[in-house]
Amino acid sequence: MTQERSVDAPLERRSRSARRHPTNKLQKAALPNSPDTEGSSSAGRGQPARPARRRARGGPRLPGARWNLVATDNGQTAMTSGFDFRPACARPEQVEEGDSVRRQLQRLRKHAGLTVSELAEAAGLDVDVVHGIERSGWDIETEGVIDLAWALGVSPMAILEPDSLLGRLPVATRTNGDRVSCGTVRRLTSLAELHHVLSLNRHNASISVGINNAPQRGASTTWFDHANDLAKWATGCLQLADNGNARLADLASSIETCLGVDVMIEAREVDAPLGASITDPEFPFILVNADQPTPRALFTLAHELGHVLNQDGCLLHIDRHLRGSTDSERSANQFAVALLMPESRIHEIIGTYGRGAESLAHMLIKFGVSYESLIYRLNGLHIINRRGRDLLKSARWPGLIHALETSDLARKLLSDRGTRPERHPPSLLTNRCWRGVMDGTVGPRPLAGLLDVDVDDLIEGIQSIRSGATLAVPETAW
Repeated sequence: MTQERSVDAPLERRSRSARRHPTNKLQKAALPNSPDTEGSSSAGRGQPARPARRRARGGPRLPGARWNLVATDNGQTAMTSGFDFRPACARPEQVEEGDSVRRQLQRLRKHAGLTVSELAEAAGLDVDVVHGIERSGWDIETEGVIDLAWALGVSPMAILEPDSLLGRLPVATRTNGDRVSCGTVRRLTSLAELHHVLSLNRHNASISVGINNAPQRGASTTWFDHANDLAKWATGCLQLADNGNARLADLASSIETCLGVDVMIEAREVDAPLGASITDPEFPFILVNADQPTPRALFTLAHELGHVLNQDGCLLHIDRHLRGSTDSERSANQFAVALLMPESRIHEIIGTYGRGAESLAHMLIKFGVSYESLIYRLNGLHIINRRGRDLLKSARWPGLIHALETSDLARKLLSDRGTRPERHPPSLLTNRCWRGVMDGTVGPRPLAGLLDVDVDDLIEGIQSIRSGATLAVPETAW
């Protein structure tokens, strides 16, 4: 017979997948960092097995939300409780907390397009348990919260803290494409969880004065004019040079340094979105898929920055493609072309090299953009008309290579064409995570995931620092 635990006693339990790792409270936090596991479907690797159906233990209970992050066997993040279960009638504010959880669960379920029965089936819970939570504010075991979050594709904190960033993100997502990428959403959610844990322990994200100073859209301003205003403002802040393929790394660093927005460039799963962004001012973040040509990655980065600065009310953008299907996407595209290909520089290059293939080649090399983006920009500035646009589009970039008289320009264009971006860790979050590791707020695994380094090597380095080892480099080594 199972001994009943007092509802007043703290209940320390871990998720199914986390039990195989008996370590970790908050100081051992883990961040998913494997593109293999993140990119798989719900039935494949990177996703816990579908939970078995079960009932909640005990009666209606309300949580005191005290959570820890633990490492699971597949590198995913799992929430485990430092939960204090208390009677539902203990205090008025607890009733209010339970009511907010009830409303948030309804909100997340409806946003996911699930019925109560479908959510219960996906989470492995009885239907009356889910009904009880939504109607009466019941709470269940910690594992039940994790299972509900798993079924909804959100962080457990999205259920427990509706007003937090993690609570706001799931119901403010916009996808430019045919479907949401689960791997990308999970990746961004795990990064937001890490931000949340660090912030709780005074490793706060710096409030960016730069973003707060961005021009606001007036009531009578069109999306086109606002995008150009934002691009002009950003150009003055970022001071982006014309250095071709190096512009991607330079732009990423400038966005972090000048605007306080984290940028991460990493290879994603097969058929992943080109880019994504969290636009919430609490934790602005841009994720760019490195598995695309460098010119397109550069445009993707500028496009996502356009979303961050535009502040259109959507907190999470997932861009499977960059076609302008909505005003928000058209605005981000216009911002990107205006930022990457300033009108004044285009006229300078035309004045130097004329209106021919050589001029187009120099623009491509200096701006580091794709042939298609350049044609779009020239047509938008009325430098070429519709007929000229169609002729250049039909010739495509091989036609430009063929038309060039200077072989050096042709070789440069061909060599740039095949390049792929290098990985870029988010420097601001990485620095916060480093400080968190050093004071014990989080374990080394999240930092290793951000830096893409071996966690054991990182642990050895941290241990040597804590043991008092100093860096002594002999003068002869320089």
